[in-house]
Amino acid sequence: MLTEIYSITKNIIILCSIMFCLSCSANDKNYQKEPSNITTEAKVENTTPIAKKYYAKITGSIPHDDEAYTQGLVYHNGFIYESTGQYGESTLRKIDPKTGKIIQKVSIPSAFFAEGIAIVNDKIYMLTWQELTCFVYDLKTLKQLSKFNYQGEGWGLSEYKNSLYMSDGTNFLKIINPANFKIEKTLSILDNSRSISNLNEMEFINGELWANIYMADIIVRINPESGNILGYIDCSILRASLQNNPSAEVLNGIAYDSTNNIIWLTGKNWNKIFTVEVLEQ
Repeated sequence: MLTEIYSITKNIIILCSIMFCLSCSANDKNYQKEPSNITTEAKVENTTPIAKKYYAKITGSIPHDDEAYTQGLVYHNGFIYESTGQYGESTLRKIDPKTGKIIQKVSIPSAFFAEGIAIVNDKIYMLTWQELTCFVYDLKTLKQLSKFNYQGEGWGLSEYKNSLYMSDGTNFLKIINPANFKIEKTLSILDNSRSISNLNEMEFINGELWANIYMADIIVRINPESGNILGYIDCSILRASLQNNPSAEVLNGIAYDSTNNIIWLTGKNWNKIFTVEVLEQ
């Protein structure tokens, strides 16, 4: 029942989103189509580059726990770290990127629904959905060190230049000081004049902020300075490639190994974490 409430709450917000790229995979029964009254034409003169379209090409995969309701994914110093959601089931995990084996796992108190994670200065920051709390864990031991409070919902989280970028389901990102969790700046996410919301799991890749749009197998590429959308990545091939995985839900998980230029993508209750190459259409 809680899972249904969670999905319904976020789906209401989705009705205000611009997800015109969804038509490329409309045959997927799990897609949420864009509202019919939303236009894909800019209402003012185009002053920014037109967002490019890309697609994900699968280059490999590793096993993934299909009971993991993935909320956050990040690569750091040879390991993948993952947060999983659901009340009474939320966890923080450390994963071997070569085998998919879970090396460490800690449970989150049942009153909290874990969301996105990010790593700053050997600390893991974990958002919670509606509990107004960010937990801070030691990177090595996964023991809780402290916590912060914030206003609004917690969705995605990522680190850039020692600041935290946080999404909350709206078209704004909050740029946060990790030392005290104070908001330093807000950033409006736009595709020309159109506001883009429902940014969920996020990752910085080569100076761009990549974020999946909740309930869509699409990733947007964002300029972290201006908030402008640079491109859309069609990732529908990933879910279509899953086998023996009837519980698989939406795309939600982006991790990047900058040293070896490896991009990992997964989703809620997927039985695989894919490695991909992103190509322009």
